[in-house]
Amino acid sequence: MVAGCVCNFTALMFIGPSPLLNLEPAVWLTVTSLCFVGLGCALQLVPPFNNCLAQALDCGFPNNFETYGLVSGLFASAFAFGHFLGPAVGGLLVQSVGYWWADTYIAFTHVVLVRFRSKLIQPPKSSSCM
Repeated sequence: MVAGCVCNFTALMFIGPSPLLNLEPAVWLTVTSLCFVGLGCALQLVPPFNNCLAQALDCGFPNNFETYGLVSGLFASAFAFGHFLGPAVGGLLVQSVGYWWADTYIAFTHVVLVRFRSKLIQPPKSSSCM
């Protein structure tokens, strides 16, 4: 997941490009950056799904298609909520600071996510199920 955050941070800094980099926008730079955004998203989405599935199995859910469907449905619902919330918040951000700075802010959220993941979230010492 950290590799995905780093990949997305780098791609988002070049997709605008960020005013911090002092580069001129170019089509090849945008296309290459979008390819890396796709790679970064893939690297960010697979590990949490596997962790959710492993946690469900650790909590006593049976290892069958019903559990896989439940976890997949919950994961897809959270993903869809992000697709609803993201454009709304992103639109407000673009209106308030402009596209290039909004892109830079969103890139730095990946840095915050890496810091949050590495410092605040510790693996559980024992299985804790609700």
